[in-house]
Amino acid sequence: DSSNNLHRDLRYHPEQPARIDACIDELKRFQQNEFGSIELQDVEENSAWTFTEEELNRARDILVQTHSENFVSALEQRCRNSRQQRIREGKPSLGFVGYVDNDTY
Repeated sequence: DSSNNLHRDLRYHPEQPARIDACIDELKRFQQNEFGSIELQDVEENSAWTFTEEELNRARDILVQTHSENFVSALEQRCRNSRQQRIREGKPSLGFVGYVDNDTY
């Protein structure tokens, strides 16, 4: 979601706004050629976009190709717990879920 553009670190980190912008630019370039069609959606908190169960399952399938099943399941649960906690605290449901590891948040 576009709130990732707010991602900042105190030192260099590969996940930074410039990298996200480069990915989005490449997706837009791909979208404009004859190789296929993709639909870019901003899923930021105030967006009307919601994911279908099929879309969530597809994203999960992609993640488990490069991460263990346990890691993906733990991350899913962490996100769900964070969302519920944020809602209980009266905060937007999307937001910082904590550090996934030493340099991923």
